[in-house]
Amino acid sequence: MKNFIQQMGAGTRPGKAGQAHDLEKPGRHKTCPYGENCRLRVGAPLVGARNQNQQGLTLIELIVVMIVISVALVGVMSVINYTTRHSADPVLRHQAIAIAEAYMEEIVLKDFANPPGGYSGTNRSLFDDISDYHNLTDDGARNQNGQVITGLENYRVSVSVIEEAFGPAGNTVDALRIDVTVRSPAGEEITLTSYRTDY
Repeated sequence: MKNFIQQMGAGTRPGKAGQAHDLEKPGRHKTCPYGENCRLRVGAPLVGARNQNQQGLTLIELIVVMIVISVALVGVMSVINYTTRHSADPVLRHQAIAIAEAYMEEIVLKDFANPPGGYSGTNRSLFDDISDYHNLTDDGARNQNGQVITGLENYRVSVSVIEEAFGPAGNTVDALRIDVTVRSPAGEEITLTSYRTDY
């Protein structure tokens, strides 16, 4: 009996065949540090304990990332939209310049003044002097016969002819200022100016 009490005080209990077993060996139960009556196996992970190797995003972090990506996409889409909208502008500008040059070449090749018995109406195909083109307005670029050129229907052409004189007073030379203005489908206006003297 005395030996049995000594064994219990030393932290052992009798086993089979009179052998004493250590209570602290792996696999044995001991008191849980998180509660009085918690029974855990030694060496087993604690239930509810957080795994230190777990990684992820919190809800706030996820919302912040979504906002940043949304702002970036808005900026990129704005640039793409602006580039797409203005990508055709150089082509329209070159076409407007070509139309203005064609009109100007046609006008300056006419006579400076209306010849005797010349035409003074509004039929462009019968114009015979520069002043006949004054206040000409074409909705759609047209050829010399007044026919709309295919593909250039959305251009607007207007012509202004103004009398001007060059040189000092008393020794001036009569001249005409010719302004050809072309408005492209994008709304951009280009004005080509030329002068024609009486020669």
